[in-house]
Amino acid sequence: MNLQERASFYQKLHTGIKSGLTVQQILDAWVLSEASTSAQDSLKNDLGKGSSVARAFTQAGLITAWESELINIGETSGRLESVLERLDTYCSAKAIIFTQIKSRLVYPFLILLFAVVVLPLPALFAGSLSSLGYALQVGISLLVIRLLFRSLLVKPFERAEIGVFNSWLIRSQRFVSDNNLLRLMFEISYLGFLTLCLESGMDVVNALKLMQRCCKNKKFQQQHALVISKISKSGASLSESLHQYDILKNHEVISFLASSEHSGTLHSALREFIERKSQEVDVRVRYLMGKLSSLVYLCVMVYAVSKILPLMMSGPLIP
Repeated sequence: MNLQERASFYQKLHTGIKSGLTVQQILDAWVLSEASTSAQDSLKNDLGKGSSVARAFTQAGLITAWESELINIGETSGRLESVLERLDTYCSAKAIIFTQIKSRLVYPFLILLFAVVVLPLPALFAGSLSSLGYALQVGISLLVIRLLFRSLLVKPFERAEIGVFNSWLIRSQRFVSDNNLLRLMFEISYLGFLTLCLESGMDVVNALKLMQRCCKNKKFQQQHALVISKISKSGASLSESLHQYDILKNHEVISFLASSEHSGTLHSALREFIERKSQEVDVRVRYLMGKLSSLVYLCVMVYAVSKILPLMMSGPLIP
């Protein structure tokens, strides 16, 4: 499924579960696109045989490992609706940002397309470029543009994992300050997943083991092994252990985690804190995305004008 299909998939699942429907009933209402008919048939068969929702979705190739873990937590704890709501919100937000970026790139793309098609025309009309050469040059240029668009924009959005398991985001923590936006994005996502685990009935150690198991980053796994050992053997606090082994370093996050842990309001207080900080992060990310798309627009405009303007000033295309 592409990003839009995934967002629609989770939205329909969340809405159906919230309305009191079973997953089987939701699938009967054609939640998946027509292109995923075979996956839908596989899901129905697996669910009919008593398979769990997480296992059925995974075997059908519809969800990733971290999504499967989240859905499995929701099933076993009776909080499937809450998990699907989070996945719905996450994928829908990504889809909205992706659509906004694409809309900002429409005009730069049209200008770039004009430059690609028009620039070789003088050589074509002058006879120094054959029709076949012109077609190949334009075709290759369009193919390169498409590949760049997919590799730099489409695939990162479609493959992006929730922050706590995103390998690129985890690696970036080594090079950013404690108050950097990337650090805050990671830590808010981390606390969100931790809160979900704790609310599902897990204790702290089992929640940390699940995080360790879900992430493929070896350093991340080693850090959690040390945290688990420290909490299990010495009874250290969660905030102290996570800070000691550099998993959480943002001062505001650590302070709030420590105070809520000390007051015994870890679940409720963290939930409100995460919601508020997530909104702040979303605003900052949207702002930066807007700046980035404007920069791309400016670069394309400068490139196109630098190529097209001399062509227009040189006279008519046909001598």
